[in-house]
Amino acid sequence: MAIHGHRHSREVPPAACAQTQEMAPKCQKRWGNAQRYLLTGDEWTAEQAYEWGLIQELVEPGEQFNVALDIAEKIASAAPLGVRGSLKSSKTAVSEGQEAAKQRLFPDLQPVMASEDVKEGIQSFLERRNAVFKGK
Repeated sequence: MAIHGHRHSREVPPAACAQTQEMAPKCQKRWGNAQRYLLTGDEWTAEQAYEWGLIQELVEPGEQFNVALDIAEKIASAAPLGVRGSLKSSKTAVSEGQEAAKQRLFPDLQPVMASEDVKEGIQSFLERRNAVFKGK
């Protein structure tokens, strides 16, 4: 998340910058732009970071905490096993590739589908109420 109109930079020499490991892969479609800023240390705007896919949302000054809290509350209200499974699958896809993530999907999904949380999710849907997930 970034604030409209604000500027950002790496502010450290390229060799010492951990951002190089994060920024370049995230900007694959705009690789040239990523390299320019990583190699020169030039500033970039919040709008550019949004366009490049480095951030998911632009917010007005002073709203960043409220927006972040809203996102965190949505994640916290989701089924914990589902959240953990989604994170695991997406991390596998990034680190080992889509094929590895696909191969692990059904084996990893079996314990989740047998969980109390799945039963709670179905029951809450049928009863038209918010689910109360326990991570079991």
